[in-house]
Amino acid sequence: MEATGRAQKKTGLKKLISRKEASCIISDILTLAGGGTAVYDADGSLIAGNDRAETCRIPIEFDGDTIGWVSGGENAPKVSAFLRYFYGTDANKRALVKDSLEKYKEITLLYDLGRLPRHSRRRCADH
Repeated sequence: MEATGRAQKKTGLKKLISRKEASCIISDILTLAGGGTAVYDADGSLIAGNDRAETCRIPIEFDGDTIGWVSGGENAPKVSAFLRYFYGTDANKRALVKDSLEKYKEITLLYDLGRLPRHSRRRCADH
C-alpha cells in the first residue's frame, strides 16, 4: 500500500497541473513569478513553465515525499509553497471522496442486510 501511495504522489502533481482550470492558474503564477520559473515532476520531467538554466531548485514536498521541483529565481520557494498547498487541498478532497464512498458502501450493505428475511439473517448469524 505504501508503494502505491508513493506512485500516486509522483504522478499526482502532473495530473493536477494538467487539469484545465489548474493549468491556467499555474501558468498565471509562473508568469508572475518570472520567465525562468519552471515546474518539474519527481523524475525531473518538465510539467509547466520555461525550461531554462536553473538559478535555484526547490523541492515540492508533501507528506514526507518529494512530488516535484520548482526551478527559477527568488520566487521559486513561493511557487513551491503554493503548489504544496494546492496539491494538499486536492489530496484532502480525494481522500474525503474515497472515505465517503466507503461509508456509502457500508450503509448500503447494512440496509441490504436489514431487508433480508428474518430466517436468512438468523442463518447468517449462526455462521
